Amino acid sequence: MEDQVQNGGQQQRKKFGGWKVVILTIAVIAVVGVVTTFAFVLNKSPKEQYFLAEKNSFEQVMTEVEDRYQNELDWLAYTEEHAIESVIELSADMNEPAGMSTGMSAGMDVPQIVNNASLTITTAQDKQNKQAHTAIEAGVADIQLTGVEAYIDEEKAILGLPFIEDMWQVKGANIGTILNHLDPATFTGEEEIDFGMFFENSTLPEEDVNYIKEEYGKQLYDALPEDGFSTSSEDVDVEGETINAEKFEFHLTEEQLQTIFSDLFATMAEDERLKEIIKEQYQLQTFGGMSGTQSPAIAEEADQIIEEFQTAMQEASENVKQLSSPNGMTSTIWVNEDMIVKRDFQFEGGPHEDAVTSLAVEGTWLPKEDESVFQYQVLADEEAVLQVNGDLSFDGETANDVITITADQATMTLETNETIEEDGKTFERTLSFEDPTMASTTVIWSGEASYEADQMSSSHQLSVDAPQVNQGNVALNINKDASTIDQVEEPTGEQVIDLGSMSQEGFIQYMENDVIPQFQQWASQLLGPMY
Repeated sequence: MEDQVQNGGQQQRKKFGGWKVVILTIAVIAVVGVVTTFAFVLNKSPKEQYFLAEKNSFEQVMTEVEDRYQNELDWLAYTEEHAIESVIELSADMNEPAGMSTGMSAGMDVPQIVNNASLTITTAQDKQNKQAHTAIEAGVADIQLTGVEAYIDEEKAILGLPFIEDMWQVKGANIGTILNHLDPATFTGEEEIDFGMFFENSTLPEEDVNYIKEEYGKQLYDALPEDGFSTSSEDVDVEGETINAEKFEFHLTEEQLQTIFSDLFATMAEDERLKEIIKEQYQLQTFGGMSGTQSPAIAEEADQIIEEFQTAMQEASENVKQLSSPNGMTSTIWVNEDMIVKRDFQFEGGPHEDAVTSLAVEGTWLPKEDESVFQYQVLADEEAVLQVNGDLSFDGETANDVITITADQATMTLETNETIEEDGKTFERTLSFEDPTMASTTVIWSGEASYEADQMSSSHQLSVDAPQVNQGNVALNINKDASTIDQVEEPTGEQVIDLGSMSQEGFIQYMENDVIPQFQQWASQLLGPMY
């Protein structure tokens, strides 16, 4: 009985988690919609200037990222338009003292086995024509694994495995037949899957993103009262410098918070288009893009998710009316040369006046031509729960960055040193973890990359420096070469077997008479006494 309760709770959390991920995505898109609503308005009011400063500051951060990683971004854009083949080779170096034999290969200890292990992944992909092919080869000591490959396009997927010459084809239109063979109680045989979704860059289609921006970004923006914004001039101290800034204060009272969010949740509860978006995204996350006539169990679960979402939004709309926020919400920003150089966000709230907690976000940011310094902290009930500090410098050729994140006495520090050229870069990055409850650990990531118009190559080495693992004793090597190809080759021929065209009896006979015996023979030859 206890197990049933626990399992039921886990399933319930999983269901709620499904649509909450979608809602978080929707919230981010809605905020972007708020920021961009006024972008082209002239003679801007304090409200419009406030959000314009948010927009300009965000775009400045994105510009700094693009400047540092322009080669990578250009190559990524190139791969969106052209067919590319990439070969990734992974190997490891281990210099630890020789230990006991593993028994996998006579006379070889752990370091020898690690040093003689390799993994090669060859991938061809054409995003325009929605085709991809991957082949995997691996070796550990004297054991070699080949013959693992997969192909996918909009209509079908093909899988090859090392123990059988046949390659298994599954078409999206008849995947339900196979699922019904495996589990007739759950699947009707009419289910379909859209393999084309694997080639999409965003889980949300562009039309859905635009709908959320327009519907909820605009609703939120219009709901914010003009008289809630004020502006003045003020000198502020930022990283030791006195800056004359324009101060914008944005305040919402308890009643305004209640009204705005109650109306928002009520709109979401009755928005049929939004429910369809959530349902589609939940099915994508849970069932991998399965569509068409769903099995009763799948259809029932998807409908239940929407019912839970609608109930949650209706309850939120009513509950937020009881929000106790004596001081409301105040967001203050100080703007210099269109950039936010200081921020102070304060909010107090709770279900009733005896359970009010506070949340604050405070920080400064000093952007310069080739340097950017920032300090931010998040406080809950006046206690710092998260601190982020950064000192970034980039002169167009050399980047030296230090970013430190502290939470609950644990500190993570990322140090980056890069030399950037027109067609590539060399770099070393160290990620350090410090926690009073555990030993300090540092991950070192070094390498180089080069880019040309139609090809690129890179080499990376990762190692760990910890009390029981000295730096250089164990390292992971990753080498990658990628180049343009004419097209992605699709496996064809008599060895391609369409599983979806088999009857249930034929499918079971094929598995029992062909697949399982060949797997057992292959495993016995490969592993010997270990199998």
